[in-house]
Order: sequence, then C-alpha cells, then structure tokens
Amino acid sequence: MKFFKRFLLISLLCQGPIYCSSDFNFSGRSNIIRLQSGSNFIVGTELTGFNGKLIKDPNATISGSNITFDQGSIEDNGNKFSLNCQFNPGSNQVVLDGEKTFKGKRGNILSSLNVSGLNNRLEGQIQINSDIELQDQNTSVTCVVQGCVPCNFVLNGGTLFLEEDLKFVDDKFFSGSGVLKLNKRKLRLGSRELTCSSPLYFDEAQDIELNSNFHLAETWTFSGESVIEGHGKILDFADAGEIVIERGSSLLMRGLVLENVSENNIKCLDCCSTLSLQNVTWIQSGNYSFTIGAIEVVDKLCLKGNSTFAYQSAQTSTVWANGKIVVDRGMTFSFDPIYNSNYSLTHDIAGTAINRWDWARDFLCFEDGTAALELKGSTLHVTSTGLKIKKGTFRVREKSYITSELDGDFHIEEGFILGNNSSSDDARCEIDGGAILEVTSGAFSYKNMQSTSWLMFNDQSKLSIANGGKLKLHQTLDVGDGIASFADGGRLARASGKSLEGSVHILGSVYYEICYN
Repeated sequence: MKFFKRFLLISLLCQGPIYCSSDFNFSGRSNIIRLQSGSNFIVGTELTGFNGKLIKDPNATISGSNITFDQGSIEDNGNKFSLNCQFNPGSNQVVLDGEKTFKGKRGNILSSLNVSGLNNRLEGQIQINSDIELQDQNTSVTCVVQGCVPCNFVLNGGTLFLEEDLKFVDDKFFSGSGVLKLNKRKLRLGSRELTCSSPLYFDEAQDIELNSNFHLAETWTFSGESVIEGHGKILDFADAGEIVIERGSSLLMRGLVLENVSENNIKCLDCCSTLSLQNVTWIQSGNYSFTIGAIEVVDKLCLKGNSTFAYQSAQTSTVWANGKIVVDRGMTFSFDPIYNSNYSLTHDIAGTAINRWDWARDFLCFEDGTAALELKGSTLHVTSTGLKIKKGTFRVREKSYITSELDGDFHIEEGFILGNNSSSDDARCEIDGGAILEVTSGAFSYKNMQSTSWLMFNDQSKLSIANGGKLKLHQTLDVGDGIASFADGGRLARASGKSLEGSVHILGSVYYEICYN
C-alpha cells in the first residue's frame, strides 16, 4: 500500500493481522495507524522514514522487522513517546544509533533501550523496566529526563551528558566504566544502600547527592568543580575504592562520613587540585598520606582511627573561618611536607636567598581566630620542617601529645611554633580543664605577644615537658590558672628578657638554654 497525501489524516482501524513491507509509506506526521485489541501489525521488511503515529490498544501486537521513526510516535495502551530512532518489534527494543532521539511522555514503557553512536538524546519521562545500555566508548547520549529513572545505565565506556538533573530510584545507578559530564547538574541517588564496582569519570559534578550509605569499590575521578553531598551518609572505601581529583580541579565533600580511608585513596593529581571538606567525619583503617594539592577545611573535619594522617603536600592548605580540624583519640596528625631538595632555596623580592623550609612551616594556614586545630586525646607530630600556627586557635582536650623532629641547627625555628613575634599573628592556645598537653620530644616554641592568647581553664590544666622535650620561649608565657611542669631531663630555652610565669613544677634536673630566634 502507498499513501502520498502528505497532509491528510489517515486512520486504519485494524482487527486481525495486517502485513506491510518497505513500500508502506507515511509522508505526513498527522497520519495514524491504530491497532485495535486483538490485532497484529506484521512488518515484513524494514519500514523506514515513519513519521506518523502508531496507536496500539491493549492486547494488540506488533511483530516482524524494524520500524525506523523519523520524528514519529507510538502510543501504547495510553502511554505515549516520541521517536526519532529505530524500534524492533521482535525484541520490543528501541535502538538509538547516532543522532537519534527518544522522548517519553507518560506511563510505563516496557521496551528496552540500546544506544550506539554519538549525539543521541533521551528526553521526557523514561519509564523503562530494563537497563539502558550504551554500546561502547564511541557512544554518547544526552539526558533531559523528568522524574526518577527506574533502571540502570550500562555505560560500557560511553559518555553521558546531562542537560537537567538526573534522579535514580532506590536501587539503580551506573554500571560499567564511563564518562559522566554532569554540566553542573545534580545527580541524586536513591535511598537504598549501593555498591559501585566500575570506574567512573565525573566532569563538573555539582552535585552528587547520596541518600543512603554507599560502597565505593573502584576509582571515581573528578574534573572541574564538583561536589559530593552526603546528608550524613557513609561513603565506604573498604573494597579498594578511591577518589581522584584531576589536575587543576576541585572537589567539595560535604556532610559525609568517610570510612576505611588509608594509604592515598583520596588524592589530588597536581599542585593546583583542591580537596574541600565541610562537616566530614574521616575514619581511617590504616595510615594515610596526602601527598600533593591543597586541602580546604570549610567546617568541621574530624579525623578518627588508630593511625596516622600525614600531610606531605608542598602546597598551602587552609582552615577557613569557623572551620576546625579535630584529631580524635588514638590518631596522629603528622605535618611532613615533602618536596625536591633541589628547590630548597628561593629568593624574596629583594633577591635575598631564602630557605624554602621557612615557607613550608606555614603550609597549614588559619584564616582567623575562629579557625582551629584541636587535639582530643591524640598526637601532633612535626618533622624537622617545623609547623607554625598563626592567627588560628590551638585547642587541647584530654591528654594529648606533641612530638617533633629537630635537625640540629640551633638557631633555626623548630618544632611546633605558636605565633610569629607579632600581635597580628598571635595563635590562641586553649588547654581545657583537666587536659594535659605533653611535649614528648622535640620543641614547643612560643612566639605569641599578647597575654590573652594563652588560656588554661583551671589548675587541672597542664603543660608538661617530658624528658627529651623542650619549651622555647621567644616571648613571656604566663600559664595563668594552669600548671607548667618539667620532668627530669626536660629543657627550657628563653630569649633574653623573656620568662615563664605562674605555677611551675620542677620534677627533676632541667636543662636551661638561650634561644636566639
């Protein structure tokens, strides 16, 4: 049969079998084939260029060869969708094979979707019971989807673009490796616990929203500016999962509990990459090293686990106003910036040679007095680089420890340093009632100018200098209501005219020295 009336509405009311072949031609979009209940529309050979409407009543069937739609549509039992692609009646499958579009309108569409080639589009309501599968790495599809997607995307190395937010129902997500170009759109996961065992590459993911605990068993790589919003849920790295921040990119992790962090399984790829943490509980299962890039603490970061967090990056990290790093019981925070010794010397504006180790002491920056580093029954370890805290707050809860390594040069700044011999750089020190700060080894150098920058809450607050530890006073220190004690073999070094005031307990032989810097 041939139909050539381009603008004429043609309706076929069919009962029983209807056979058609490739010479069956609809040239107008207002043309309609309607299959009544009990009818069977049989496509003998492939039907191409179909731009009309195919309406299928309940219990009607379509079988045979493929139908290629050219901006046509199917209405199945009241469910409507627009097609610019291929439909396979035998497998009940819709095929997008490059520059093709599938647009769902409403209801449950039971067909499967197979995507190949570039620049395909999924639009509207995608109510499909089987997975949407991309053929390979040469496949791309753009999603402009309404409502929640009730199926998985099987990526097979392909690329998915978002033009609108994408929301999954409870137990659905991506499988297979692939590239997700989120275009600053939101990717929202459902409320059922999931595991991801495929590597995914996220570009401009603002943001990925977790609504249940999530197990990461592969590598997620983030490019551009990205956000993971946790809503207090757990992101677990127990099964060899890792997060990688691309060169020059940033990732904000917010409202998350990170479990089984160890080694270097959250990392940046270059010095221009940034990991931002806001209201994050960071739980380590083993020692961890942050080796390159910068960290920004926007709100509370709590480090937990009986292991070491080693800061080894040669870039400056920042604790912003009202942010704080809490090093919890049993944890060690190690400040150990590492860089090539060939670059140990640089020059200031006047051309004077400066040892870059002088700058390395400032690699942990505090925006103001509301930014804090808090030891809560934990240890702060400082390598021979030294660590200087300026402007922020250093807080001690419970019994906590400072250990540091000294390089033997008597005149350099060393160990853990509070302040910078300038009132504007004073770092407030608070030792809670009943808390003890013990300098176990190395030096604690005091350079605060203002007496109000040191606070010990009561006579149960103690600064203890152990055998092998050293207190270096570049400025006068009044311990106020607290106590300073020196064990046998402890050391006290003072600059000229500076003193230790308040209640001081000497428990053995103390070595006295002069400090010059």
